[in-house]
Amino acid sequence: MKSPLRISTCRIFCIAMFVAVLNIVVTPFSARSQTIPIKNAELNFSKPLAHGRSMVPTHWIADNSTKENVRAWNSPGSSAVALGGGAKLSQTIAVTPLNENLLKAGQWGLVFSMDTTGKFATSDNPAKISVVISDPDTKKVIAKNTFTVSNDAPISKVIPATISASSFEPGTDEKKAMDGNPNTFWHSAWKRRKPRHPHHLTINFGKPQTIRGFRYTPRKNLGNGTVENYQVLVKSGTSWKTVQSGKFSYTQSNKTQVVQFNAPVESSAIRLQTKSALGGHPAASCAEFVPVLNDGVEINKAKEKTAKANRMFLPLTVAQSKLKKLKVQISVDSMRFVIVDRVDLFWAPFRATKNMCGKPNGHLGPDLLGAGSFGFNGLMIHNYPALPIIEVHKLSPAAKAGLKNTDLIVGVNDHYFPKGDLAPGFNWVANSHEAILGNAALEAMEKNQGRLKLNILRQGREQHVTLRLNIPGDIANADFMTNPQTVEILNRDLIRHVLKHQKPDGSWRNSPIHTALGGLALLSTRNKAYAKQIKSAANWLLDKNAEPGTGWYWHPSFSGIFLCEYYLATGDKRVLPVIQRMLRMMSSAIYTSKWGTETFGHGPQDLPYGNKSLVAVMVHVLVFEALAKRCGVESTIFEKMEPFILAAWSDPAKGGHGGLGYNASYKDQAEFWSRTGLYMLALELRGGNSKLQKPMAEIMRSRYPWFRNSHAYGEPGGALGLIGLSQVNPTYFDDVLSKYRWWFALAWQAKHGLHFTIPHMGAPYMEGEPLINNAYGIVTNIHKKSLHITGSKQTNWLDVSKIPVPISNVLILQNKAGNVMLRCRIPGPEIYYTLDGSQPNRRSKKYTKPFEIQAGTTVRAIAVANGQLSQVATRQFWLNKSGWSIADASGYQDKNRAKQRAIFAIDGDQLVPWVTDVGEGAKGYPHQLVIDLGKPVQVSAAAIRFLFDGGTPSTISVSGSDSLNSGFRNLGEQQIQKHTARVEIPFSRKTKVRYLKFNFTKPLKQGALLLMVGEIDVR
Repeated sequence: MKSPLRISTCRIFCIAMFVAVLNIVVTPFSARSQTIPIKNAELNFSKPLAHGRSMVPTHWIADNSTKENVRAWNSPGSSAVALGGGAKLSQTIAVTPLNENLLKAGQWGLVFSMDTTGKFATSDNPAKISVVISDPDTKKVIAKNTFTVSNDAPISKVIPATISASSFEPGTDEKKAMDGNPNTFWHSAWKRRKPRHPHHLTINFGKPQTIRGFRYTPRKNLGNGTVENYQVLVKSGTSWKTVQSGKFSYTQSNKTQVVQFNAPVESSAIRLQTKSALGGHPAASCAEFVPVLNDGVEINKAKEKTAKANRMFLPLTVAQSKLKKLKVQISVDSMRFVIVDRVDLFWAPFRATKNMCGKPNGHLGPDLLGAGSFGFNGLMIHNYPALPIIEVHKLSPAAKAGLKNTDLIVGVNDHYFPKGDLAPGFNWVANSHEAILGNAALEAMEKNQGRLKLNILRQGREQHVTLRLNIPGDIANADFMTNPQTVEILNRDLIRHVLKHQKPDGSWRNSPIHTALGGLALLSTRNKAYAKQIKSAANWLLDKNAEPGTGWYWHPSFSGIFLCEYYLATGDKRVLPVIQRMLRMMSSAIYTSKWGTETFGHGPQDLPYGNKSLVAVMVHVLVFEALAKRCGVESTIFEKMEPFILAAWSDPAKGGHGGLGYNASYKDQAEFWSRTGLYMLALELRGGNSKLQKPMAEIMRSRYPWFRNSHAYGEPGGALGLIGLSQVNPTYFDDVLSKYRWWFALAWQAKHGLHFTIPHMGAPYMEGEPLINNAYGIVTNIHKKSLHITGSKQTNWLDVSKIPVPISNVLILQNKAGNVMLRCRIPGPEIYYTLDGSQPNRRSKKYTKPFEIQAGTTVRAIAVANGQLSQVATRQFWLNKSGWSIADASGYQDKNRAKQRAIFAIDGDQLVPWVTDVGEGAKGYPHQLVIDLGKPVQVSAAAIRFLFDGGTPSTISVSGSDSLNSGFRNLGEQQIQKHTARVEIPFSRKTKVRYLKFNFTKPLKQGALLLMVGEIDVR
């Protein structure tokens, strides 16, 4: 790497901060919902820039006497200003006070910073630039300092030019005088012919340029032909005219001669003509002849294409930072121009904490950064130029290097941070502090045995800290993450993390999503030694999905994906009834979208976003269903959802981009990653569809920076998207994964796993190290093809039959035929039951298959396993419902579909409910249901099971009739004050009827449309 630019560093205030940068357009960050922006004008120009053109940046004031020495400058990658010749720029800035809640968090101060890309190279001498900050009302100076600028600024504007000479000696032709190398030189002819002075060098620009002077560099040690007396001419039309003449004076410390014209001249060519040489030598020589053109214009090639700025810091004390206004003045006293391309003023707390992190899921931070290979957690803030350290891990590289949680990282390897970008996209990959540190880690692994240098602010000074990354030395090479060996070593750590963080009950963080991913990670290893942990995860998910909750899609779809993979690997039939029920449960709550297609919401209780719904939930369910088909479980969810999916897809044949949109009206390219990848995966599991998969894979590859922008699952959305891409186009998967190498190099802590960083669209309930280690434990095992979602077609390779199943309570269910089924919440243990009301025990009848019962029978059951007994489960059965049907129902626009949905209210299965439509065109309450009992029956009461308050009515009435065409007579009513799982309605008298009508007139929850009935029983 090139040597860093050097500037003397001032003593500054002790800083550890998160920042609110001064900006003409400020995007403030929030800390506990409080904002702290400060508005400031950068060095912006109101007109297009031109090198050397006098122009004052917008919102700044220039001293009139030196205004012509404030010039626009095109610094590589940014607009800048060149200050010289005593020029002064000033601006009064309004300081937004900190919110009181933030003030309570500790002491705060303001820090001023300024970037210079160097001086314009008119000499080897350094330049000095001063900053003065004062109170604009009292004129009192608050802080000031003068900084030395030694490096030359990068040149971004290049003029092509040619050079010719009066003569030359072979091997020392005139091009040597314009090659940028002072060790080579031009020499006039002297062997075969020995012309005497004058000799000349001529540079032709092709078109007129503003010429301000020139630089002449002699041969080393002032060798033969070193020019003494000279004359400079410029071309005027077809003739030449002299603009200046003189005598060079050399000293040991300053051999390069810099000549500045009395006034700039316009010409298409310049000629250096010699009159004499040192010692009376008849020849002439020149190491470098460089015209000085308009500031910032170089001939033939730029010195650098990327500006490497030096950053100068100037602090204010806490007391001074309480001022409401500050005046900032920047000045250069010397004639040499200094290039300034950024000015910032930011708040600095003494200590940053995790509490300062912003809410994810679309917000622009602040975001937690888990720099595992460095050994610290940091706080990334959108549009801010620094990274506060929140926490330093014990015994880590950061700890060994002496980093503290009061340090502020401002650069790496002497490259200062730009304003960090937390918005997803290519700029995030280029300018986020996360990506910059990650790429520095990669470079350190590949070139420096894992060593790198951090630029930090500590105790009033900028300091450099060198550390060695926590990455195994045998994989610190250029093919990290592209060599199978490195992936295997990373996976070993990920699986170690997965095993370490599994709880004794089989779960990870008591979360179905974390647990499903953890179980999949262990299955993906194809290591039979993990059979106990895998079955334990399956048991926990079976227990959590034994009965319906209100979040019916997110959790069961993840659980279902794992349970299907578990069944395919083990053949453990215990999971099949739960898989079947979860799919039936999901099918019971399909709603009508705004466009008339069927769709899912977040769960059964609502259809969000004006009935537009969302694809994010749906694609997880479709992957689950595709796997279930491989398990022999039938479902038609895909066929029902396909019209909505195709409406949400941005079809390239219709001018679209190929990604799967958020919904049919939001065919975005911003949050597509996980949805598109999962749908491709569902299609692949069903046999593939190249018409859809090919453009979907194309957009995932071309817009790879959005892999962490999967609403609302930044992670594991990125991992799931990668899995889908790997199955459709392995080449694209390899390409995207290689572009993500920097993140693994940053997040990975050897012998620990990956550290968590908040993704762009992650939700708070989708956080933490177990999440990403579990998810990427799968990704890094894709090549093994151990799972069906990663390309396997093998079954029954893992024997779990001898691993005991824990005791759990019994569920007493009923099938469509009216027969009783008994199942533990975690299926497996033996079940014993009684039908006479007595307490069951090990000597009671053992359950082996569904059995018939008479109306009024009470079933009691216990489970027995490993010498333990479960609690006694009890359920009284009323009339047998095998001959019942739905004569009429509300809750769906199409009457036939309404009756099909309502059948779940009388199917005998309390775990799959009747759910009314809450989507487009849904009328809501009052709801009604008419049950045909098949024949006239004596009835005396009804009982209804409800699942939660949002789907419970407040008023119920029941009426009966012998015929649909005759009038119904009232049998009983019930008022519900609060949600109750089971509501019993006694009838006023025992009556013989064939039809029962249930009227649900008002919702318990005001404004609710939804009615959800688990089961209706009648006696």
